[in-house]
Amino acid sequence: MKFFLTLITITLVATSCFNKVQDELCVTHIKNAAIEAPKPKVEVNANLYRNGKDKTAHELGSTYNLVSLDDIKMPKIDDQLIQGLKNQIKLLKKLRQPDYFELDNIGISANEMESVVNMLLDFKENPSELKNYIDGFQLNGKDQKGSVYFTGYYTPIIEASPVKTADYNHAIYRYPNVWEGQLPSRAEIDGSIKALENTGSEVAYAKNPEDVYYMQVQGSGFVQYPNGETTYLGFDGSNRHRYRSIERYLIENQLIKKGGSVSIDGVKKYFKENPEMREEVLFHNPSYVFFEENGTKPLGSGTVPLTPNYSIAVDKSKIPLGSVLLAAIPIYQDGRIANHEYRFLLAQDVGGAINGTGHIDLYSGSGDQGQKVASQLHHYGNLWLLKPKSQT
Repeated sequence: MKFFLTLITITLVATSCFNKVQDELCVTHIKNAAIEAPKPKVEVNANLYRNGKDKTAHELGSTYNLVSLDDIKMPKIDDQLIQGLKNQIKLLKKLRQPDYFELDNIGISANEMESVVNMLLDFKENPSELKNYIDGFQLNGKDQKGSVYFTGYYTPIIEASPVKTADYNHAIYRYPNVWEGQLPSRAEIDGSIKALENTGSEVAYAKNPEDVYYMQVQGSGFVQYPNGETTYLGFDGSNRHRYRSIERYLIENQLIKKGGSVSIDGVKKYFKENPEMREEVLFHNPSYVFFEENGTKPLGSGTVPLTPNYSIAVDKSKIPLGSVLLAAIPIYQDGRIANHEYRFLLAQDVGGAINGTGHIDLYSGSGDQGQKVASQLHHYGNLWLLKPKSQT
């Protein structure tokens, strides 16, 4: 589960996957990723601000606004989305949640959400026909004009060992069920006190604490052991301390030189050059995430595998898990937002920093390629909750 998001915009420069195992785990279906500029070049939409907001947008009257889909070209339904839709049906059948959701000025039932999924499967060869059977309710977004902030998240892959060694000595912990009272802070867990050491809560050991930290930021990850075995670690709770951004700390204390980057790669570079600052910076964030071995594939809080480029983390009080949405996602060209592309999205996860109707987090896959795609998505688009057309 994606639990935390970095509170400031980051720009990452990712490298290729570091070995064969990671190559197999990395995102292989990135041709539809929102951050890749289509070829040939798309026409630049002059009505967009640099952040992706529409200059011509008008204020919407409600949280969910019924609008015509006639002028929208329904996006392609590819094999990857089809698998995600099948997982969506599994989510709706297995997840314990209400049969009906009251969402401010509209409601939607679990049966209606399943009907939309089945319609997409039925019309996969001719998605334009969907307009005859579904309604789109545009979300009002952050500015009440439909502007929804799109960010990305991914599943990191880090080197680790199942036992502590000289090279692998930074513990990755599961939730300490034997602990009573307030759980310790990051400094108390990873600092000199080592509050959880020898409690039987150790899952594995990483080479360096920043790898563990960024796996915690994403909420899950793969650990790759020296023998080549790879295990998925899923979210197992947190210490419930307030999250504080280390990137903001680096900037506000002028620890990153002018022109330096507070991307994941940039922060790791800083730690490599300034190892004596590692604890001070990491311990600025007292929040701590625990992990458990959890199958072989990244799962959202909807308990089904996440589909790169289609699964999203949402505020489930505003966008129910199991719902299908239509999105206008920013696409980039020559370093700027050129336009938006339409894509169906699947609400299958939640995020600790995702609140309200103005922000969603798009899952981009695993490893370095997933990191690359996720890092570039931090602009505005639009979002429509889909429901079957009313029978009256």
